[in-house]
Amino acid sequence: MELGENMELEMLKSKVLEIMLDLGFSTQQTEKLSNIELGFLRKDATQRHGVTRFKPGINLKGELGPEHIRKVDIHRQLLLPEWIDYGEYVLFHEYCHCLGNPDHGRNFRSLDNLWNNNQSKAKGRKFTDYLRKRNA
Repeated sequence: MELGENMELEMLKSKVLEIMLDLGFSTQQTEKLSNIELGFLRKDATQRHGVTRFKPGINLKGELGPEHIRKVDIHRQLLLPEWIDYGEYVLFHEYCHCLGNPDHGRNFRSLDNLWNNNQSKAKGRKFTDYLRKRNA
């Protein structure tokens, strides 16, 4: 990872954690999330925009939390100015998984629905189309 990308990723993380505090997440939760390593998906990824990678051997049916996360990866194109607002949502979405929600069940959806920028959420399909055209 290049130094500039690393700085941009850290800025994205700081912004998302600040938003999460404003949404009512606890300082304890955001501090734990801040310790999770961030990285990037493969450059040619077109379907995934972000992924939460659990540590090996973790029982996804058991009690989970940030301490069970190995890494969160997002698509590096989400750092581009035209996609950064969607990138914020994607990282928030992945952090909701990190808080003990490996699937998109009821608990996960209740957290994910706290994101109040529906315009950024709606960019998902456009981002997938952009990635497909870019890689074609």
